[in-house]
Amino acid sequence: MKYCVCIHALGRFPEIELDEEQFDAIGLAVETLSEARSFEEKLELLLANYVDIETEALRIATDLMVRGFRGYEQSYDARLSINRRVISLLTTARLYIDSVSRHIGCIMGTNFNKKRVKEKFSHHYDKTFDYRFMEALRNSVQHHAIPCDSFSFPMMRDESDESEPILYSFDAYVLKMELKKDKKFKKSILDEMPDKVDICQASREYIDAVMAVHIELRDLIEDEVGRARELVQDYRNKYRSLYEGKNPIGLKAICRNDDGTPSHTIDLLLDWDNQRARLAKLNRRRGQLARAVVLSRTKRKD
Repeated sequence: MKYCVCIHALGRFPEIELDEEQFDAIGLAVETLSEARSFEEKLELLLANYVDIETEALRIATDLMVRGFRGYEQSYDARLSINRRVISLLTTARLYIDSVSRHIGCIMGTNFNKKRVKEKFSHHYDKTFDYRFMEALRNSVQHHAIPCDSFSFPMMRDESDESEPILYSFDAYVLKMELKKDKKFKKSILDEMPDKVDICQASREYIDAVMAVHIELRDLIEDEVGRARELVQDYRNKYRSLYEGKNPIGLKAICRNDDGTPSHTIDLLLDWDNQRARLAKLNRRRGQLARAVVLSRTKRKD
C-alpha cells in the first residue's frame, strides 16, 4: 500500500507522501469532525422544530386578530397544526437524545464512558417536571393519541389605559384526564401533573434542559474537535505551499494498491466543517426560554 495527499483528478499534481500511521490519523480526524457536525445538526433540527411551535402559536393568534374567532372549524385546524409540530419536536428529541452518546463516544475515543452523557440527561430528568413530562408524553404519542386536546384564544386589554392594545394569543394544553386514558402513561408523572400542562411552556423548559446538556458536551469535545480540524488544515496548508499557493480543490488523502489504483480515499475539505462551527456559534444560549415569551406589541399613538 502507498499513501499520499493529492488532488484526485486527471492530470499531474504534486503529492505529499504519507505513511500508514499518518493516513489513519487523517481518517480519524475527518471522522471526528463528521461526528461533531452530526452532533450540532441534530440539535439544530430539534431547535427548528421548537421554533415551529412558537411561530405557529403566533400565526394562529394573528389570524384571530385579523379574522376573529370562527368557531369549531378554527379550533380544529389549530389542533391539527399545533399537534403536528409538537409531535415533530418530540420525535426529533428522541433522535437527538438516543444518538448523542454515540457521537460523543466516537469523538472522545474508547476510554470515554458513555454513561457520563446519560447521567447529564438524568440530572435534568430528576430536576425538572417539564422534562419528565415531555419524555413521558413522547412515549404516549408513539403508542396512544395526539398530545394537545385543549385550546384557548384569549383576548386581553387594560381597560384603564386606552393606549394599551388588545392582546391576542393562543394557548394549547395537554389534559391530565386525557392522559389517564393511556394505561401505559407513567403513573408517577400523572401523580405530580396538574390538571393541564401548557405545551409551549413545557417545551421551553425541555429545550432549555437539552441545550444545557449540549453546551456541556460541546465544551467536553472542544479540544478533540479543535485538534482534528487543525490536522486537516495543516495538510491543506502544506499542499497549498506545493500548489503555487492556490486553493487545493478536490484535495484527498489516498491509499493506493500496489498497481496504483486507489483503494480508499478521504476528502480533506473544511467547507462542511465551517457549517458545524457556524451552528455551534449560532446555538450557544442556555437557560433563556423558560423565562421568555415572544410578543408583537405596540402602543397606540395619541
